Amino acid sequence: MNQLQKINPTPVTLLEKAIEKGADISQLKELMDLQERWEKKEAKKAFFDALSRFQTIVPVLNKKKTAKINSQKGNYSYKYADLGSITAEIKSALNECGLSYRWEFEEKNQLMKVTCLISHRDGHTETTSMEAGKDASGAKNEIQQRGSTQTYLQRYTLIGALGLSTADDDNDGKSHSPVKEESEEDFLQQWQAEVNKVRNKVELTSLYLKNKKVVDSDKRIQEILKNKEVEFKNSAPKKQVELP
Repeated sequence: MNQLQKINPTPVTLLEKAIEKGADISQLKELMDLQERWEKKEAKKAFFDALSRFQTIVPVLNKKKTAKINSQKGNYSYKYADLGSITAEIKSALNECGLSYRWEFEEKNQLMKVTCLISHRDGHTETTSMEAGKDASGAKNEIQQRGSTQTYLQRYTLIGALGLSTADDDNDGKSHSPVKEESEEDFLQQWQAEVNKVRNKVELTSLYLKNKKVVDSDKRIQEILKNKEVEFKNSAPKKQVELP
C-alpha cells in the first residue's frame, strides 16, 4: 500500500480491513454500499473526462449532402451532415476515448421518441431524448414517414449528446440558389406536417391558439397556416343561390 492509500483509503481497502477484523453483516453491507457509490462516482468522472477528450480530437463535421427542394415559392437547396457520414467520422475518436452509443425508440400518441445513450467503458451512461410527429411532407408513405422522422431524431440526439459541431463546405460563390440551414428547413417541415394533419378550420384555429407565441413571431409559419385556411375555404361547398 502506498502513502496516498494510507492517507485516503478507498472503500475496497476499508472493506478488506473490516473483513480481517471480523465485521458483522450490517457493517459489511454499509461498506459494500459505499463501494458501489464510489465506483459510480468514479465511472461518471471517467465518462466526462473521456467526453472532454473526445470533443478535442473529433473533427468538425462537414455538411456533404445536398437536399434540393421544389416548392411553390421556388427551388432552393441546403446542405446537411447525414447520419451515415456523422457515424463514420466519429468512429475513430469514440473508440480512442472508450465511448459508444446506441438508441432506444418509443412511439406514443402519434409522437416518435428517440433516446440516444452514450456509454463509457467504465460503465457510466448519459442520455439525450427528442420527440416529433411523423414527417408527412412530400409524397411519403407511412413507412417512409416513420423512417424520415426516426433518422432525423437519431441524428440530432447523437449530435446533442456528444456536443458535435458542423461546418458548411465553401461553395466559392458557385451556387445560384440560396442555401438553407438544415435545422431551419426541418423546423418548417415539422410545422407543415402538423398543419397537414388538421382536418378543418376549427382544428386549425386550435393549433394556432396552442402555439400562438411561436406563430406570431414567425411569418413563415403564419403563411403555412394561411395557406391551409385558403385550402379549406376553396374546398368548402358553395351555397346555392335561388333565383327569384
